[in-house]
Amino acid sequence: MEIVFFIVGAVFVVLGGLVIWDFNRFKQSALRSIGQIVGYAVKHSHTRNSGASETYAPVVQYQASGQQHQFTASVSSSHVRHSIGDAVPILVHRHDPSRARLDSRMSQILGGVFIFIGAAAIATFISVFQVSMLSIGIAVVVIALLAVKLLAKLQRHNIYSMEDIKAAIDKIKKADTSISNKKKDYVITDPGAFRRHVQRHNSVPTWVLVILVMIGVGVISGGAYLGVKRINFLQTALTTQGTVVSLNSKTSTSDGKTTTTYYPVVEYLPPNQSQSIIFEHDIGSSHPPYRRGEKVEVLYSASNPSEAIINEGWMNYFGPGLMLIVGSVFVLVGGVLRGQKRKQKIAQHLELDF
Repeated sequence: MEIVFFIVGAVFVVLGGLVIWDFNRFKQSALRSIGQIVGYAVKHSHTRNSGASETYAPVVQYQASGQQHQFTASVSSSHVRHSIGDAVPILVHRHDPSRARLDSRMSQILGGVFIFIGAAAIATFISVFQVSMLSIGIAVVVIALLAVKLLAKLQRHNIYSMEDIKAAIDKIKKADTSISNKKKDYVITDPGAFRRHVQRHNSVPTWVLVILVMIGVGVISGGAYLGVKRINFLQTALTTQGTVVSLNSKTSTSDGKTTTTYYPVVEYLPPNQSQSIIFEHDIGSSHPPYRRGEKVEVLYSASNPSEAIINEGWMNYFGPGLMLIVGSVFVLVGGVLRGQKRKQKIAQHLELDF
């Protein structure tokens, strides 16, 4: 089942590449112009874990070839960058003025995020699981078959671009009547009403933002401490050979699902010592990363031989690095939300003053 990591990673990489390619192709055949945001489309989504949520896509009006046109941006967000009435740069198709998009980097950013996620999944597969030409070959064949089948299906429905995909999704949403109480998408055109709507639905208490930042700072501090400790350990660590003697399994339950993580237990004999050392490696995975009896390279402290790890290259920094990334995300999200909340308060005060 570990091949799923490679397949999912490859799919994300291809999807991200398609998003970037589609935007660049449209940009090459388009002319730059200026449009005006005349409203926001309020889009609803519902997931089992996070519940109902709203995102907002700007509705842009523009003039081209002596006619007035309008489009809704393909990318929506829970945070609003522009106000209704703002002028925004757009791209208008050279041969079909009714087709237009926002001239922004959101498509490249979205595609880059997909590629990063896919590359991370592939890197996890290569570094954690045992890679073989057979497993990679199977993954490539499966991905190729899925791609051919998907392309054929898209062509049968006359879908050749991301715009066509968005139109097909919107058509499916409009035809979906399976859930009677499902909230329908709608457009708000009044600036004041839209500001009040966003503040009412997406308002985050200040204390929540403070806690987010504090958690982020704490996690970053812990990651920095462990990172410095790991660097000092690696600079003075000695190398020898060890043997995997067992695998410790630890289970956890989340959302009713139980997952098992396996940690290799290694035995090694430090040079010039008569008693062997047994330790549990600090990195585990959902798939047994090693076999019992497998030989591994061990890094250990000369002053404290019980302090030891399996030498896994850059994965030696996995724990501290993950903490630094997670902590930075918490701080960034808290800071961005706090900044947006301050802007909303300023805009509200200006509206009251005038």
